[in-house]
This record gives sequence, C-alpha cells and structure tokens, in this order.
Amino acid sequence: MISMNNIKHFYNRIKQLLLYPGREWAIICRERDNVSRLFNIFFFPVALIVSLLVIPGGIYRFGTFQGILYGLINFISVTAGIYLAFLIVREYLNNKTPEAENTALHLTVYSASVFVVFHSLSVALISGFFSQLLSLISLIFIRTLYAGIAAITRLETNQKTNILIIAALSIICIPVICKRLLMILFHIPIFNL
Repeated sequence: MISMNNIKHFYNRIKQLLLYPGREWAIICRERDNVSRLFNIFFFPVALIVSLLVIPGGIYRFGTFQGILYGLINFISVTAGIYLAFLIVREYLNNKTPEAENTALHLTVYSASVFVVFHSLSVALISGFFSQLLSLISLIFIRTLYAGIAAITRLETNQKTNILIIAALSIICIPVICKRLLMILFHIPIFNL
C-alpha cells in the first residue's frame, strides 16, 4: 500500500530531479538498487498515481468503462514501455561501464518518472492547449537524463551522446507505441489524442 510518506518521497524526488538534477543525481549515484526493488517501490506507484489521474478524463471523453480502461492502458503502456527502455539502455551500456544494470536502471527509471508525470497529465486532459503544453513540458526529462548521464557515467563524449539519444527516444517512443496498440486492441478511439 502507498502511504503518505511514500507519496511525499516520490514528489520530493521528482521535484529535485526537475529543479536540481545535478545535486539529486549525486545522491542517486550512491544508491544501490536492483530492478525489482526500484520498479516496485518507486516507478510502479508513480505510474499508478498518474494513471489514476487519467481515469476522470477518460470517463468524460469515452464513458465509464472505456475511461477506466483508458487509465489501465496508460498504466500498462507506461510500465511496459519504460521496462523495455531500461532493457535497451542496459544492453547499450554492457561492456561500456562496470555497473551497466544499475546505471541503466537509475537513468531510465528516474528520468522516465519525470516524463511520465507530465505525459500522463497531458493524456488526462485529452486535448486542448493545456494538454499540448504538458506534452511539451514532458520533454524536460531530457535535461534530467542529460544531468544523470554526466553525473553517474564515465563514458566518452560520443558515447554519452549516444546513450542520451537512445534513452530519450526509448522513453518517449516505446510507451506511446504500446499505448496506441492497446487502444486499437480495445477499440478506444485514438484520433484527437
């Protein structure tokens, strides 16, 4: 169960990654996490909370059943997409850094959490100016990712650029592709989203 202390921790971690990414990455660099722990304790609850915020917009736009399904699709696509992005980043970092899994895990999960918050809020608003504005703001995660790559990797400059491009595109594209496929599968209109 998610307690208020956990929610405060999620909020503070994401806020620090947005406002002071260099300082927060220095703290994250010292943390030792495994895949299941970081996904279960940090990313799944963040994805669940923002997916619950998507449901009212889905109910307003599509009706009760499809609105709830819309929130569920958001949760599944975000979690599956970010896990696949982690696998891609980990594969790239193998043989380039001694702790490829831990580095890929931190870069992917923490950067993606910034993206997921704003992207899901954009999805919750369905369409309009504020939805598009939040979609643009969601790209601020690239700054967070860049600061993380600079802080926790000892890669050459061209490899840092490569991992930035690979990770950013994976974090953006894979969840969106998963979401579109699931919406087609469950017959939820995907136009004007």
